[in-house]
Amino acid sequence: KRIPGTVRVAQKSPYPVVAHRNALLLLALRRLLTLLHDNNIEVVLLQGASLFDRCYPDLDQREFGDLDLWVREPDQEKFTSVLTAAGFVPVFSGLPKFVAPSWHNLLVHLHTGIWYAEDDQPLWDRTLRTTIAGVPARVLQPEDEIVYLATYGVLHKAGSPTAARDILALAQTYSIDWDRV
Repeated sequence: KRIPGTVRVAQKSPYPVVAHRNALLLLALRRLLTLLHDNNIEVVLLQGASLFDRCYPDLDQREFGDLDLWVREPDQEKFTSVLTAAGFVPVFSGLPKFVAPSWHNLLVHLHTGIWYAEDDQPLWDRTLRTTIAGVPARVLQPEDEIVYLATYGVLHKAGSPTAARDILALAQTYSIDWDRV
């Protein structure tokens, strides 16, 4: 079954710790997306967070550790202010990050663009409007997500098996136009 708008943790999960952590992360994601929506800040979910509901219908299928959000440059200052007011603490080491101790130490990575795209506006324009955790959200088109995951997996995770599994999950969930990839 697909994850309903409220979080469901299978009682007989083979990985109860993963399911429990993901349930907390999903609740935090729902709260965060609502907060950003209420403040008119549009974001695109990247990587693991974008795959909730779409590719991993059960909370124990993939471990999620943090949230990666693409925020357009003009909204970056407002995004930082809203998160700080909500209890997030900025951590600047490489990619800007925010951690929220009162949100189960939720870690949010701020992306202000897609590094491999000379002009990332077409990627933004192609994003899909969907629902994640029962809240409206934007995600990359499946073909764009595959390119993103492949480049991220190679450049930042040294050939991460998680990125490969995520690409496979997208390919099994969607009819991929491989000519676009």
